[in-house]
Amino acid sequence: MRKFLYILLLLQITASTNAALDISFGKVQVGEKRIPIDLSRFALEGERASDKITYKIFKNSTQWIRTENNILAPRALISLNVKSEQTISLKYEGKTSILQGKNIKNIKIYVNIFDPEVIEIYEGKEVIERLTLVSKIKLKEKEGHLIDYSCSQHGIEIEGLDDQYVSAGCISETYGEIGKEYNRLTLSWSTTNYFLENRVKSPYISVIMNKSPIELTMINKKGEKRSVTIKTNFKPRFKRLKTAIGFGPYSFQATNGEFEKETKIVPAFMIYGKWDLTPETSFRFFDALIARETIFNNAGLYFAYDLATAFDGRFKIVPLLGAQILTNKYDSDSQTTDRVLYPQGFEAVFKHAFGIENYNIVYGMFLSTDSDETYDNAWLRWGKGYFWEINYIRWGLDGEESSMWGLSIGIPTGQYF
Repeated sequence: MRKFLYILLLLQITASTNAALDISFGKVQVGEKRIPIDLSRFALEGERASDKITYKIFKNSTQWIRTENNILAPRALISLNVKSEQTISLKYEGKTSILQGKNIKNIKIYVNIFDPEVIEIYEGKEVIERLTLVSKIKLKEKEGHLIDYSCSQHGIEIEGLDDQYVSAGCISETYGEIGKEYNRLTLSWSTTNYFLENRVKSPYISVIMNKSPIELTMINKKGEKRSVTIKTNFKPRFKRLKTAIGFGPYSFQATNGEFEKETKIVPAFMIYGKWDLTPETSFRFFDALIARETIFNNAGLYFAYDLATAFDGRFKIVPLLGAQILTNKYDSDSQTTDRVLYPQGFEAVFKHAFGIENYNIVYGMFLSTDSDETYDNAWLRWGKGYFWEINYIRWGLDGEESSMWGLSIGIPTGQYF
């Protein structure tokens, strides 16, 4: 158990580390590549075509980052050279950098492709160039749209920019009293070539409270206007308690020390519940029952919390801390054994597995803390609302032993409070 906790600690330290590069303006969190980016489709455009300045975009330099607004965006590495003996400075993203060199000044910086701010180049106190990264070609229908997994439950669709690069990310919040709580969704999004009519460029923030669409007009540098609509299937009501049932055929075997029953395929019944405390913490409860000659029932209540995340938040480790009640009755002539157990466990969750939105793979297990009493419990789950689960449970004490394993289907039964 100690070794297991040590591994979890290492995962937490690793997952919480942000990547920082000297050629970045500040720390960034590296994100997951979701759509292909061909940098040959982009170009740097200058307002003054100064012959003192040369620049290029490095091929294959795309790096995906997650911004502070939770937008997953690619950035490209560019190189700038300026012929001048004066002080050359560069202003980008509200920060100023002094270029290195004597007669030819040079700098390499990352530029956000989906949110290309203007790069201002100064010679002394005079602006000698303003550069902007632009997309040169129109894309096929929505091939450049990146709706982040954080928006996957809300059905976000952006229409009117189908041939443009668009990236969107979501942050969910709740407000109100328990039993009367509501969701509030902050949608952050950006696009490359278009901006609002007031000339304010992305990223933009939209606060979504219901299913009503957001409608706006956008314009590009040529003065071409487009009507843009943001649609969603957002659900305003937030409910903390979620329940499900499960059932399926299980292989079951029981021993009472003197006699052993043949392994049989019997029906098993499960109950699952989750009470959300915060987005990262919850109480979980479960019950697994087999009642066919032998009665075997295993119920537990656990506190769960997100200990560590990796792979841009898609993988997480969730410790399970709590206790269980186990009941075993070999047959109608046997005494009932009731036990309170304290096995501790964890779940490893891979969200949006294989790139399928909202479908998760979950592996979990409980580890016994008592060397005199056998207890093993492991499960593998796949699905989103409905799910399939393979589960193995084994218990033994003083000659009594019961074990079960099999495949069950989980069915959501409701959300409450």
